[in-house]
Parts: sequence; C-alpha cells; structure tokens
Amino acid sequence: MESADGTPLAPGAHLLLGAPAVLLVTVEAPAEARLFVPANPAIEPFRVNGEPAPPVRTVEGGRATELHRFRVRPLRMGAKAIDPIEVVWRMPDGSSASVETQRLRVRIDGRLTNEDDPRLASAPPPVPVITTNWALIWTLSVLGAAALATLLTLIVLRVLRNRLRAAVPPPPPRPADEVALEKLAWLETADLPAIARYTRAVDVLREYLGGRFDVDALEATTRELLAALDAELTGVEHRQAVRAILEDADLVKFARLEPGDDEARALIPSVRTIVIGTWVAPEPTRPEPAVEAPVALAPASAAERVRAGLVDVGLALAIGALVVGACWAFGRVDQAWTGVLAMGLSLWLRDAFGPGSPGKALGGLRVVVRAPGQPSPRLGARLLRNALLLLPPIGLPVAALTLIYHPLRHRLGDVWARTEVVRGGRP
Repeated sequence: MESADGTPLAPGAHLLLGAPAVLLVTVEAPAEARLFVPANPAIEPFRVNGEPAPPVRTVEGGRATELHRFRVRPLRMGAKAIDPIEVVWRMPDGSSASVETQRLRVRIDGRLTNEDDPRLASAPPPVPVITTNWALIWTLSVLGAAALATLLTLIVLRVLRNRLRAAVPPPPPRPADEVALEKLAWLETADLPAIARYTRAVDVLREYLGGRFDVDALEATTRELLAALDAELTGVEHRQAVRAILEDADLVKFARLEPGDDEARALIPSVRTIVIGTWVAPEPTRPEPAVEAPVALAPASAAERVRAGLVDVGLALAIGALVVGACWAFGRVDQAWTGVLAMGLSLWLRDAFGPGSPGKALGGLRVVVRAPGQPSPRLGARLLRNALLLLPPIGLPVAALTLIYHPLRHRLGDVWARTEVVRGGRP
C-alpha cells in the first residue's frame, strides 16, 4: 500500500478517512502464464475509485512479473484489514494455479486531531449566497408602477387642462338689458377721460342692440346696423335716437372730433332710455301637455365618490392580501402577482350588478347612463368603466386623479362608458 503521491506505506500504517491511497498488487509467475487479477477486488473497508491502471509486465529469466495499481479510499475508521486477494494464472497447456496476497492491516483515523475528545473545528468563512427576495421585488414593482402612473397622469391632466374646462357647459347668458344697465351705471361713476366714457357708452349701446335683436352690432357699420334694425325698432323716437347716437359716434371716430365731458356724460342717460324703452322680456315657454319626465338625479360629489371608492379598494385589498398570504404559506412567494390580479378582478367586477359596488350601495349612490332618463347601464358598459382597474397599481391613481381634476367629476372610465354616479334613486 502506498499513498497517491507515491509515499510507501508499510503494514500497520495510518491513513486518513476518505484520503486517496493506492493499492499495489505484484504477481510473479512463469513467463508463458496468463494472469487474472480481479478488476474490482473485495477490499473492504476501502472502495476502488475508477478503472484500475493498465498492469506493468516485465519478463526476466523465464519469469514474468506484473504490477497492478488500484486507486482506493478508506470509508470507515478504526483498525482494519484488507483480506487476501486471489490471483489465478493459466498455462498454455490448460493447467492453472493461483496465489493470494498477504493480509494487510492498517489503521484509519478520522479528521479530528483528538478522537478521544473530539471537538468541532473552527467555523468556516462565510459563503455569499444569492437569492431572490420576491417580497421586495413585488413591493417595489407595485409602488413604482403607482408612482409612474401618478406622475404621467398629472402631466397629461395639466396638458389637457383647457380642454377639460371647455367640457363644462357655459352658464346661460344674462339678459341684454341687465348687462347694459349695469355697465352704464359703472360708466356714470368711473374716473375716465371724456373720449373713453363716450366710446364705451356707444359700445354698450351696440352690444345691447346685438343681444336684443340678434344682430352683429359690434362689427357692423352704422349703415348696416341701421338697415338691420329698421324692421325691429318700431318706435320712431327710438329709431331716430339710435341713428343720431351712431352717426355722432362715426364723426368722433373718423372726423377726430373730441367730445366734452358733459357731452359724454349726457350720452349715458340717452342710451339708458333706449335700453329701457326697447327691451321686451322673452315670454316663458309653456310646457307641452305630455307625460311628466322623471326628475334627473343629482351627480354625486367628488367626496362621496372617493368615500365609496375607499370602501371598494379596502375590500379588494383584503382579497388580494388573502391570496398573497396563501402564496406565502405554501412557499410560492414568486406567485404573489396573483394577489394583484385578484385585487384587479374584484375592482373590475365591482359594478357588475345592481346599483353598483358595495361602497356605492353603502353611500346611497348608483351608476347610471349619461342620457335622458338616466337608465341603468348594461353589463358591457359596467365592465368598460372599470377596465383600467384590472391593473390596480396603474388604474387606481389614474381613476382617482381624473375624478378629482375633471370639472364634471367624471373619471376616465365614465368618459369611456358614458356613465355617471348619482345620488339615490331606484336601481
């Protein structure tokens, strides 16, 4: 027996458990004999590692010598012995014989220096281990998507600010006489030069005539305006008064005449007399005798919709948390995205039936179509208005911001599906 590095080991030598060693088997026989050495001999408590090396054969003086080399490892500690290995050889005439190796005793020691009082060796240095923190990944992904959606939504809403304001219907126009009398009262007390007071009083008259008789009085020439008013101004005194004021105003404008302050102030009562004398209040329209239309329900305020939305989001978060908890309990944290999906599905389906979501039902609200009679929307419209919420980290910030900034309190889903949320009413 010798070590793997060729160091000879005499019988009784000490080996280390698991350390590689080499078993040498030398056989001598007649030169014409054929030797049969086992390729995997029984050499407990050792184990042969790999295929044995090819034998080295030498012939001298009619005798042949073969050297067989086995790579082995000791498997058990203590005083052990390798049993003799039988080697058979055969002559050309068919006769055979066998020989055995000597019994070899060795001692196999463990890796501990003191086996009578074994102690643990010093701790090995730490080994870096790379693993995937799915909880951190999903948390950062959700928060990052929500922050990005919020930023982009604010930018888009700012760009579309004027267009959103244009969606608000303008208030009904004030009566032309009311506007004119209010401006004339201001001109009487305003600290203005005479020419400014005069030209503004003429502009008030033109603006009033345009609103009263539905003509383009501010842009028309004096001749065009008088021609358009010829059939409208039935009173001779009013027609003559208007003609006189407009013709004098043309002289001021084109002939560069400078009216005095008294003349400018005297024009204001003249214009007031024309306004009061020619104004006729429009007759109220009589309702047709028909089936009484249902009273339109008032739209819900932003605060009411936000409160209802918080209830729905809370329920969706509870559902998502249950799914994420199940993934955690079963050791599948990498599947935590299913919790976000479950939350999105619950928000998508929240208005599928009845007046709407649980939050709307608790707040006395319901979803209707933006149309006369405010009918209940179909299932397709209900699903469409919440389609963006299938991705809650993106849909929730977009829906909340559009609801807050839209002048009509419509979120993006309401615009798509032409729906609105109103107070009360029978579902």
